[in-house]
Amino acid sequence: MHLSSRPGQAYATIADALKDAAATGDTLLLGEGDYDEALVLTTSIVIRPAEEGEKVVIRSQSDQPVLACSGVNIVVENLQLQQSFAGGAADCVVVTQGALHLNNVSITSKMGSGIFASGATSSVSALSCSVSNVGKYGCFVIDGATIDVNDSMIEGCKGAGVVARGTGSQITGGKCTVKNNGGNSAEVYDGGHASLTDCHFF
Repeated sequence: MHLSSRPGQAYATIADALKDAAATGDTLLLGEGDYDEALVLTTSIVIRPAEEGEKVVIRSQSDQPVLACSGVNIVVENLQLQQSFAGGAADCVVVTQGALHLNNVSITSKMGSGIFASGATSSVSALSCSVSNVGKYGCFVIDGATIDVNDSMIEGCKGAGVVARGTGSQITGGKCTVKNNGGNSAEVYDGGHASLTDCHFF
């Protein structure tokens, strides 16, 4: 499926295109441009730019996350995700069930966390991503959720860089840079766990 931000296309919004996506396994190709949307992803899908090198920005200006994920296997590649709501702590990416795979994704949030995952059935993997200039935590997992972060940058968070809270919650990964955050680089409590190797903390 191919969607452009230009007027006159088959789909007016990404949300409209998602309604026509198959139950599992579809690929949604986004044309270069800015998309002002808050997306709810409940099925397995791949979302990426239509052409290599194109700049695609998905921005939420509401109190809803840019991506709210509860699908089995969701893949998001080569996008910029921006949560710009100023009226409260709205997170940019939220996972409440299933697996989200981020590859070369830039994440910002004016007031909330960059990535938030909750529940033992929720997992996130982030490869070559950046989480920056967020109003709360860079990556925040609770209640048994997990995140694996590799070759990524987490910087400029007003709170801690990465946080794991609750039994079974864990943050793993390697070769990351965590710097210039308002809180600690990494925080674990209430049974949470973090294992980050070959990382740089400033």
